[in-house]
Amino acid sequence: MITVIIPAYRAEDSIAKAIGSCMKSKKVAQIVVVCDSCELSYNEASISDYENLIVINNEKNMGAGFCRNLGLDQVSSEFTIFLDADDTIDAIELDLAYAELDQKVDMMITKYRYCRSTTNVEMYDVVDRDNRIFNSLDMSHCIYISERQKYDVIELVNYPWNKIYRTLFLRANDLKFQDLPVHNDIHFHWNSIIKAKQIVVHDAKLVNHYVLENRLQMTNARGEVRLHVFSALEKVLATIRLEQEIDALPAFYNFTQNLLEWTKSRIDSSLYDAFYKHLSRLLNDLTISEFNQVYKKYPTIACNMMILKKNPEQFMNPDFKL
Repeated sequence: MITVIIPAYRAEDSIAKAIGSCMKSKKVAQIVVVCDSCELSYNEASISDYENLIVINNEKNMGAGFCRNLGLDQVSSEFTIFLDADDTIDAIELDLAYAELDQKVDMMITKYRYCRSTTNVEMYDVVDRDNRIFNSLDMSHCIYISERQKYDVIELVNYPWNKIYRTLFLRANDLKFQDLPVHNDIHFHWNSIIKAKQIVVHDAKLVNHYVLENRLQMTNARGEVRLHVFSALEKVLATIRLEQEIDALPAFYNFTQNLLEWTKSRIDSSLYDAFYKHLSRLLNDLTISEFNQVYKKYPTIACNMMILKKNPEQFMNPDFKL
């Protein structure tokens, strides 16, 4: 059976809906809500009477990564799902996906429904980038990922909530989220796929994910906090090198370029110097052998990274063609 872990911060308007969606699944045996310096608020009697709900209250704001790790300590079920407090699980899709899990699966990656809006709720399927990756797998329903395909799916956006993890796999590999205010899930995503021996991709749309511009969500955070992205990327690169997973390097640098382009749009020009210093440090140890590995798949990105290694300020130059 499955435990769902939900970190909650200022989610009074959505947490009841998130919990209620989990309760609809016959496969969810336990729900763990970690309230990050807030009180759990819900009015539905069915939730109050739910026996398998564990609520943990942090005295101060510790961040989603800390909360997910704390929730994982409470898990006693065979599988674990991480859900955001703003989102909902599709119980029917979850039950369909669960039917494909067996004793060999370390983790299952699923599709999802995505909503980004300011005034109304319009649901879409997966974001374009992820959709291209799912389509490249040529899957009709469910597919076991080969070693070659592993570094295709690793380029999926690092969402923690469209995956089902075997709990023993997480604990055996000491897989934890970083204690960062943003991007705490990047290293967890990459490290779990690198360590997994058996990955399944399923076309079930497991989660309805809401990103509403008028909500206080980490996705919408701007400013200096965004520079924590470099802490996450440095840790991923260190893991790739430690595990000698050189086949992951092309995917990593492609992911890095795309993510930093997104980050650039969310910081003010006053932070550019700090951005350059972080970027220079990230690329400082890029070797010729690593360059060659990336060049085989992404020649332009490999050249970009070598240029930025010497001149990181070129990243903000509008004439620098990525």
